[in-house]
Amino acid sequence: MPNAEPESRAVIVMAAQAEEVLTGLREALQPLPVDLKEAGGGLEALNLARDQQADLLLADMPLGDVSGVGLCRLVREDSELAGLSVVLVCPYRHEIDRILGFEAGADDVVQRPFYTRELTSRVGAILRRARARHEHSNTLGAVQEGPLLFDPATGRVEVAGRPVNFTPKEYEIFAAVARNSGRILSRNRIVYEVWDHPIGDPRVVDAHIKAIRRKLGEAGRAIQTVRGVGFRFSMTDVADASDPEPLEAQDEGPNA
Repeated sequence: MPNAEPESRAVIVMAAQAEEVLTGLREALQPLPVDLKEAGGGLEALNLARDQQADLLLADMPLGDVSGVGLCRLVREDSELAGLSVVLVCPYRHEIDRILGFEAGADDVVQRPFYTRELTSRVGAILRRARARHEHSNTLGAVQEGPLLFDPATGRVEVAGRPVNFTPKEYEIFAAVARNSGRILSRNRIVYEVWDHPIGDPRVVDAHIKAIRRKLGEAGRAIQTVRGVGFRFSMTDVADASDPEPLEAQDEGPNA
């Protein structure tokens, strides 16, 4: 499990083949109150993340032994690393590279060459949100709606007693829509709440919503698509609903 004490220094594992890339990452993260661990490959980075109880994995793409997308998938399939945040750094080619990274479970994808301050800001924002989420969740109680249980204090989500294992980014998106139950959240609003900065194509949110619905099973119908606007969370009549079909926007309008 990741470090949980708010006062502790975050542990970041950096993975890159090229020494110049590691140097750039090191310089970018130097202003942050973190402990840095370095790896030359993906599998070495995974072992370091487990051994050091890392809070964040920052990986250059591609790595020699595994692709960045493959590394993300290995992290998300590993129960020991369930809460590990992942940031991928990739050379600019096509927007699809970023989308594939997000779909694999990355918390952020930064294009290389990158501005040092931008990378510092993005990594710092992810660490701050994780800390704030931990502190804030301790003041909230569990919410039960139909078969769906959401406990912000522990990050626990269950459907009919079955635990649901979200990636950190999936959990943040789910929590955002669940906290605003009954309201329509635009894609841009979700991006603002979860990423704090533009991510290129807001439709990346759709890929995460699709994964969230799949993991929720029948309860995934609670997240409704509002055509042309965004998403709304509602458990009303979920047991009798059909597959989530796009809805027409209602008078409440989007939260842009």
